[in-house]
Amino acid sequence: MKYMIFIFCLTAALTQIFATAIPDSYREITIAGKRVPGDNSKNSAKLTFFMPDEVKSARLIDSGGQERSITVLMRLGSQVLVFFDGSPGEELSIEFYREAENRKSAEQISGLLHLVKRFNTDTVVNNIEDFRKLWDVSGTPVGGFTKKVFSGGNPYSQNLNSIHIYKGFIDISNDDNYTFYTASTDASFLLIDNKVVAAWPGKHWVGEGLFGMYNGAVKLTKGIHRFEYLHANSQWSCFAIAAYSRPNDKNMTIIPDKMFTPVLDAAQGPLLDMQGHPLPDFSWQNEAMLDLEKFQMYRIVCKPANISGQAKWNWGDKTVQNNRSFHYYFIQGKYPAVLESDNGRAVQQIEVAYRFDQQLIPDDEAVKMVSEAIDQEKTIGIQREGYAFITNAIIQLKMKKQAVEFYSKVLEKNNFIPPDVVLNYFQGLILEDLLKIEKYEEVEKEFKRFLTQVKNPKCLAMSKLEYARMLFYSMGRNADAEKQLNEIERKYIPFESKQLFDILHADLALFNKGFEEASQLYDRLNSMSNKMDRQQKIMVSGMIISIRNCMITKKYDEAMIYIEQIENSQPESRLNPELILMKAKVLKNMGMPRRAAVCYETVLKLNPAILTAAAANLELAEFYCKSLQYRKAREYLNNILTEAPRSHEAVSADRIIKSIARKEDEK
Repeated sequence: MKYMIFIFCLTAALTQIFATAIPDSYREITIAGKRVPGDNSKNSAKLTFFMPDEVKSARLIDSGGQERSITVLMRLGSQVLVFFDGSPGEELSIEFYREAENRKSAEQISGLLHLVKRFNTDTVVNNIEDFRKLWDVSGTPVGGFTKKVFSGGNPYSQNLNSIHIYKGFIDISNDDNYTFYTASTDASFLLIDNKVVAAWPGKHWVGEGLFGMYNGAVKLTKGIHRFEYLHANSQWSCFAIAAYSRPNDKNMTIIPDKMFTPVLDAAQGPLLDMQGHPLPDFSWQNEAMLDLEKFQMYRIVCKPANISGQAKWNWGDKTVQNNRSFHYYFIQGKYPAVLESDNGRAVQQIEVAYRFDQQLIPDDEAVKMVSEAIDQEKTIGIQREGYAFITNAIIQLKMKKQAVEFYSKVLEKNNFIPPDVVLNYFQGLILEDLLKIEKYEEVEKEFKRFLTQVKNPKCLAMSKLEYARMLFYSMGRNADAEKQLNEIERKYIPFESKQLFDILHADLALFNKGFEEASQLYDRLNSMSNKMDRQQKIMVSGMIISIRNCMITKKYDEAMIYIEQIENSQPESRLNPELILMKAKVLKNMGMPRRAAVCYETVLKLNPAILTAAAANLELAEFYCKSLQYRKAREYLNNILTEAPRSHEAVSADRIIKSIARKEDEK
């Protein structure tokens, strides 16, 4: 029995030993280019490969069976970027193991490598020693090979508080004197053969450096020289530029990629088992990102290989799909994606991460991407966060047709969508055109239908607030507006909109309780007036002049922008009858007479000067005459004759009264 136990234990131990020594699978690796006979020189070679989910480590093996050192530059889920040394045309293999193992790192021998770290402290780098210390305490670097030091951003993470090392080898064609230049946001140092040649320490903008002010000269002999560019950036922008010139050059030139010794490309082959049989496999790429303010959408494209029959994808976000090998995610993270086919399955970790090197996507391409995401929602579904993105994107990209079709989803999924986004969608799709032509009764019907379907309490509160604002400011239905306002729980109103709630409350008090009550409510509001210095107050006065100029030149849209700026910064300005009178005239000229009439009514509640009141009364009389409400019109005309009998408005009032009398006699 003892021997049986011993044999069992020995077998288990040997199995464990061999399990860690025998690779699980492998890929063949080929370095691009052709080998030149007799040339055994090597360069750094870069490789991106994909590790199956179940493996934990990899070894690079050359044709002689010897392990070759590799350095990992960056890993995103199953996607790994490494470099190693090799020759053009060389064939190797990368073997995968289920157990994690430590490997010796490769040394860079060619190319230009860009490594980046992030730091947390507000640090000023005044010399190269400061830089080295900051680099040493700033965590783990990520990076890749680049062509030159000519960067307008950090391709690997945020620009703010990023520290960079560009290191490589430059090939000098002739013995000569060279001048090297640096231009950067914040500190930068350019080194040749480990000696500082050009430096621009401290915190600063890139501007002066673009004129070649920060430079240094060095005599170089023909051949290979070590190059290093160090850059510590504390700004939201991130610029790094390395240039050079020779004695007869008129201008400095960005150090071109041809001056750096070449880095070789290596390509991976299919995933094979240890007998050389192809295994189901795929590669993936975070191909594109749409970034719309606080929402992002990522397009992941996969390339399947070695599969038979139909490809079935499980994307790791609770969605499953046949054949289509691209997918949209809306939240950053790692997703265990599974590819299944008749001959087996492959699993990899897809890592969805922010694309810091993303270029702006043209609107037509963005519309195509959003349309594909909508199609995905219809067929297999999307992450719940996707509803907020699509809702926001449809309005921003003015996708009218899709907006109509997606409206039912917005209502159904409104719990997953920020209230302001739902409301913007509703207003942009349903209300915008109707409000422009003052079809408020139709808008009210839509509001009532919308409010019955909204479930999110914050969205409901914001929607009721907008409905109440329309009832009051556009339709003059004060009682109905107050009823809606009283139904709103203020705690559900977002912080940035609470002032709208409080202003409506104060405005309603003006009509229902009088000027004194409204003034007290306005005194409690947060106003910039309490914090304005003399210069800012002069600026506001300048806005009043700008409003008048815009009205004279008939630029009414611009005038309204100025009025809204004043009202937003100084809510108490809504108690200024002269400003409200100007607002009413602007609205009238913008083709919104009903809103203008409410403003004229407001003017009369603000204890205006006699002539201001006369002007408001006359405008209201003309408004009601046009709608054939002669009795109402007479009330305002009589106000003018009673309060301002010697004014120009009184002359007009008398003429209109006679005109009304003639029309009534004709009936």
